[in-house]
Amino acid sequence: MKSFLDHYWTWILLFMVGLNLVLCLLILELNSEGIVALVFGGIGFLALLYLTLIDYKKRKDD
Repeated sequence: MKSFLDHYWTWILLFMVGLNLVLCLLILELNSEGIVALVFGGIGFLALLYLTLIDYKKRKDD
């Protein structure tokens, strides 16, 4: 189990953040707090996607 988590931790985090972003879109209220949460969630998702792709490329090269 530990080797599974060591290998796929970035993909698991990306899935959790992506799911959170989708749920945020479903219950989005059009006020300033909702828009700010959506923007920061999108930025966090893109940053984690970049980290995941870098980790995938690094593991692929090894």
